[in-house]
Amino acid sequence: MTPRGHDPGLEYTRTASLADLGKQRKLRPHGKFDEIGPHLGIAIEVIVALRLRKVTRHADKPMVYFRDTDGSDFDAGALSAAVREILSANPLQGLHDPFEDPVVIGVAHPKREAWILLGFEAETEDERAAHAKARRKLGHCPVAQPERIDATSKGSKRDIKEVLGSLIIAGERHEREARCLDSDRVHCISDSSPDPTGVGRFLSDVRQKVLCS
Repeated sequence: MTPRGHDPGLEYTRTASLADLGKQRKLRPHGKFDEIGPHLGIAIEVIVALRLRKVTRHADKPMVYFRDTDGSDFDAGALSAAVREILSANPLQGLHDPFEDPVVIGVAHPKREAWILLGFEAETEDERAAHAKARRKLGHCPVAQPERIDATSKGSKRDIKEVLGSLIIAGERHEREARCLDSDRVHCISDSSPDPTGVGRFLSDVRQKVLCS
């Protein structure tokens, strides 16, 4: 299955593009839903993506919506509930419940780098030294508890991107990140086990709604 998106040259659609696509194609839901709170803006993005999927005749294809929490207080379950609440007032024609379809919402806390760190295993003496140094700086293990690393202090020693960058050699980053994500240490996390980064719920939904559909 080849991923397809709406951004030229990419196999996915950036969340930043959904706002423009929603306006251009008049896909934004109508009404006021202020009571939904912090999930409102992101729930509208999901609905725009669902409608875009339908009007472009991709409704029979799985859809994966993914974003970081950036340290904010929301999760995939609450986001799904917010989407359903908005859709109850703005139903999608011919689609009773979008989550009965192969639609997966992934929310990484605090960022996708946390999922990569979960699968990181030092392979060389330099990496073991880098891991030990990061642990001393943070005061905890960045691999065992990546959800504790800051998502907002860009460039600081607690910036999760900086922490990951200190462990993985830049020239090998893409291949190494893929290996980390494919690690048994990541895939053994289930939606019923402690899952502070959100990866267990995401993988469970992918297995049930995409791989088995």
